Formats: sequence, structure tokens, C-alpha cells
Amino acid sequence: MRSFSILCAALFALAATSIHASTSGRTLGQIGYDDAGRSGRIHLVVPGDTLWDITDLYLGTPWIWPSIWQDNQDIENPHLIRPGDRIWITAGEMRRLSPTEVDQFLSNVPIDDALPAEIAAPEDAGTLPPKKFYFGGAESAGFVSVDEMQGATTIVASPEERIGLAATDHVFIGFSGGEVENGDQFTIIKLTEDVVDPETDHLFGHLVEVLGWLEVTDASGEAAAAVIRVAHNEVQRGYHLVKREPIDPELEVREAPDGVRGSVLALPARRAIGGTHDLVYLNRGRLHGLVEGHPLEIYREGEVVKDELAERELRLPSRVVAKLLVIDARRASAVAVVTSATSEFGRGDFFRGATD
Repeated sequence: MRSFSILCAALFALAATSIHASTSGRTLGQIGYDDAGRSGRIHLVVPGDTLWDITDLYLGTPWIWPSIWQDNQDIENPHLIRPGDRIWITAGEMRRLSPTEVDQFLSNVPIDDALPAEIAAPEDAGTLPPKKFYFGGAESAGFVSVDEMQGATTIVASPEERIGLAATDHVFIGFSGGEVENGDQFTIIKLTEDVVDPETDHLFGHLVEVLGWLEVTDASGEAAAAVIRVAHNEVQRGYHLVKREPIDPELEVREAPDGVRGSVLALPARRAIGGTHDLVYLNRGRLHGLVEGHPLEIYREGEVVKDELAERELRLPSRVVAKLLVIDARRASAVAVVTSATSEFGRGDFFRGATD
């Protein structure tokens, strides 16, 4: 109900009759009317805008944009809109407008020459769509746990004589009939760095370069035959294969998990510091209650200060430095995307369920 209250407040603000309004220092777009007389706002995209930010500004919640965006086939994530685009925004629709539509919508006269409520809240609050988050890069996440590597195999041979292999090339893998079936898919990876759990100092997994994936075409032999379906980079014999689990890019945002705490295992590409839109690898997974769509936060414990007058020590409240959303929960580990960050963070920092 909290998100609905926020949405209603934003919708009320949008019903103002002035041509321009200001929310959090941002100027809202002009009011227009479509050919059916329905009112909305026309937002001019400026550098730095994302659909995430725009939806938060106009509708009071950033999570709703994938369910009302009318152009999903042309946009893979909320960061590919361009400065100068004009976006039509109502409670139930967001889409790009052509220059002709912009002129038409601004010149249309409202039905009955009256200014209606600009964006009406749904009649039934229970029909509000669930919060959604779209992230199309989950399958490129470059981390494999020790458990996953125990079930891995390799590309053992290829009819092709050249060293580098690519999409459509045929290969043989180290699984035989009974271990795999025709149609099984495997992600092709190249190991780049070992990852040690900061809490235990034990080997937890490996950073990897995801090169593509292949599909088993004949599982009858001692070495199953397969074909490389997708190759982002050169593939070679000896590269590892782990079971491919396609991930739905549209996630339903859930309630924050209760009591789950852990540490950041690593960042991609051997980076020491992370920020907004980065992926992070965590040392907790489904065994600990994490699933896709769980919101988390990276935090720092408050420092201990001394109350000189009372002659006692006090611990200050913890400080949240980044917000995360789990995009891929494995058995004992997880991959999350950073949705926002106010400070640098890195390996060994603690995370927990988001508190708001």
C-alpha cells in the first residue's frame, strides 16, 4: 500500500493546471492531450535521464516503467533513451512521441473545454501492476561458484583445425550420453581469477569471462557433439562449460528478505571499487533465503564515538552506501545489480535486506 500512496501523491501533483511544475528541483513537461482527449505530460529527455529516473519523477515510483512502457521491443534497458527524445507520460502509458505528435498533442483542446484530472488513479488499488525491474545483462554475469565448477566440463575437440572457434562451429564436449541430452545448453566461460570468501578465506569460486553458449546436438557418443550458438569472443578448445540457465530479464521486485546478511565477494573485471549499474557477487544465495528480485543494501557499521561528559562510548547508526537488486540467485551465491550508490564500495563490504 505504501507504493500506491506514493503513486497517488504523484498523480495529484500532476493534476495541477499550470503548464510547468517543479518536483525535487526538476521541471515537469508540458501538459498535452492525445487524440482521444486524454491528458498527460510531455517530457523532454536531457543528458543523464533514464526511464527509471523519469518514472520516479512523474509517477512517484521508479519500478513501474517496464509495465507501462509501450516500446519495449526497441529498448533493452532504461539507459538507452537519448537527449532530445520526447516521452508521453500518463498513469498507464509511457512512449516516445514523434515531432508531429508533440505538436498535435500540445495543440489539442481538451474535451468539453475543461481541464480534467490529468492522470487519474486506478479505480481499484488492487489492480496496480507489481513492481518490475528490467535487466538484460544477467547472463553475462562473470562469476561461477566452486559448486558450479564441480559440474562443469570442457570443449575437448572440434572438427575445425583452426585455434579460434566461433558461432555455428561444431565441437565435442566432455559429456557423454546419459550425462546430457540433445538440446541441453551450456555457457562457455574462460577462468580469469579465483575468488576467496572474505568471511572465511576459503575459495568460493572464480571470476570468468562469459564467451557465449552452445547446444548439444548428438548425445549418443562418448563425447557429445554440440554447436556453438552464440559467441561474443573467440572460443578455444579447453574452455570450460557450465549448465546454462536462461534468465528472464524482467524481474518482479519482492519484499526485502528478512535476516539475510553477507558480504560482497567480488566485482567484475578485477575491479576494486564499484558504483551504480555495476554487478556485484555475493556470498549468500537460495540456501540463505535469497531469490531473484530481492532488494538489498550495502552498509557500513557506524563508528564508535565517546561521550566525554557521560564518559561512555556510543555507536553511531549504520550508513547505507548502495542499493542492490538480486538478478540471479544460485544455491549458495547470488549476483546483484547496483541500482544506486552514494559512496564507493568493494570486496568485503557487508550487505543486508533493504530497510526501505
